[in-house]
Amino acid sequence: MSEKQKRLTVKKLQETITNVRKGTFPYKQKTPKKLNFSNYNDAQINETVDFLEAMQDIVDLACQRLQQKTDPQKGPGKPAICIKDVVKV
Repeated sequence: MSEKQKRLTVKKLQETITNVRKGTFPYKQKTPKKLNFSNYNDAQINETVDFLEAMQDIVDLACQRLQQKTDPQKGPGKPAICIKDVVKV
């Protein structure tokens, strides 16, 4: 975008703000949409379940990758913490 185009955009924004403040901005009324709340609620619940299932798959995949990269514990010392438990925290 050229400097001239930027100035025109800023000028148009300033004019719009001025018109809104003065109450002269031409608003277009929209007809309200009817919403089926039963379907909406079901969709929200399913979205949450889908998200949790996807998150579980991601965590399980991360655990598999981390276990492949880490060596089993050798020698003395504190036992290793289960990677799956660490990732889920």
